[in-house]
Amino acid sequence: MSLASERTSLCGCKGIRKCKVCQPNKPLTYENLPRFESTFCSECALCYQGSHRCHGSPACGEFTFHGISVVSNFVTEEEEAWLLDQIDQNPWALSQSGRRKQDYGPKVNFKRQRVVPGCFTGLPSYSRFLVDRINQTIRTSPVRQTFIPVELCNLEYCPERGASIVPHLDDVWLWGDRLVTLSLCSSTTLIFTLPNSGSTEVLAEFERIRSDLGQQAEITMNRSMW
Repeated sequence: MSLASERTSLCGCKGIRKCKVCQPNKPLTYENLPRFESTFCSECALCYQGSHRCHGSPACGEFTFHGISVVSNFVTEEEEAWLLDQIDQNPWALSQSGRRKQDYGPKVNFKRQRVVPGCFTGLPSYSRFLVDRINQTIRTSPVRQTFIPVELCNLEYCPERGASIVPHLDDVWLWGDRLVTLSLCSSTTLIFTLPNSGSTEVLAEFERIRSDLGQQAEITMNRSMW
């Protein structure tokens, strides 16, 4: 069996991607990213230089990070358990970098910007109450517009497999200008970085921002240059 075939049978890694299953003795670092400069606080919706904390009053170095909205406890523990049960009733597929995934949506060729509906008939029924709740929260916000999903992707990040996702830019051509994420099973951290464009229009403190996302929390992100 070739090395490529052996890797495919164990995990979904291809090319330079890796995980603890196919390369257990190699570090899972892809590039030397600088440490985060600022932290987004979901309690007051402001960013602070340094580690995660909410000052509760004006402080030196705070600034607004537009285009991100976090809703803590978006689902209850009972709803989370029900969702996980519904999700696990469908098969998982091996994916890159130690992940497993479930994709619901049309087939897409991003290079040629073509959509092939194929056998796609819609999103799973368990997602309906999530979409309804997202739009309920939007109605109370003057800056968020009605959310109509065109794809649902369930991603499993298992520490034992060294599951991760490399720094990347999400395509805006088909999926639109917003990405909604719901964190289940555990808390997580999202890191927003700017590409090395050499732009002088962006202040230095915006170059790297950390956002802590608690278990059962929902985050909506506008897709811009991040």
